[in-house]
Amino acid sequence: VRCPDVLVSCFKPDSEGWILRLYEGGGQDHEDVTVQLGLDVLKAEEVNLVEQAIPAGQIPVENNSFHFSMKKNEVRTFRIYRK
Repeated sequence: VRCPDVLVSCFKPDSEGWILRLYEGGGQDHEDVTVQLGLDVLKAEEVNLVEQAIPAGQIPVENNSFHFSMKKNEVRTFRIYRK
């Protein structure tokens, strides 16, 4: 994760790929958070805390990385699908 205030709180396999949960711990908004993965990523989508897909939750992936914003103290969860 390329943002010093954003922490990984969970990275675990699930039946469809991997779950990545992040927490903004610095108390600041961030416009450009980058996640670079050492996996061959097919796609990524945002899910809720019980890991159900969020409508319009698709996240563009390029070169095994994706970008998004985070608000202060926000928790965001993503499902990552491998190629």
